[in-house]
Amino acid sequence: MPKRSFVGERRDLLLSFLDQHRIHKEAGTVGDFWHTVIAAYIAKFPEDNVVIEPNTYVPPKTKSGKPSKKRAPDQPKPLREVCFLFNTARVIT
Repeated sequence: MPKRSFVGERRDLLLSFLDQHRIHKEAGTVGDFWHTVIAAYIAKFPEDNVVIEPNTYVPPKTKSGKPSKKRAPDQPKPLREVCFLFNTARVIT
């Protein structure tokens, strides 16, 4: 996935799915929603479909001894995390 923010056509495509996201969120089927969005996004922007090498990064331990949730420095965020708009859709009215 691109390391840049979603702008222009990419942002417009994601915004076009906002109403569907709300419907799926109310129905509790957000997992099905993401399959649709990601398929549409990759169909429109195939250059962003970059294969990421398997992650061999071992995260450091937290103070409590559990593995940290921090991602490797060179590992891009997944589309789901980058697209904060859908994660905060309940705030947008």
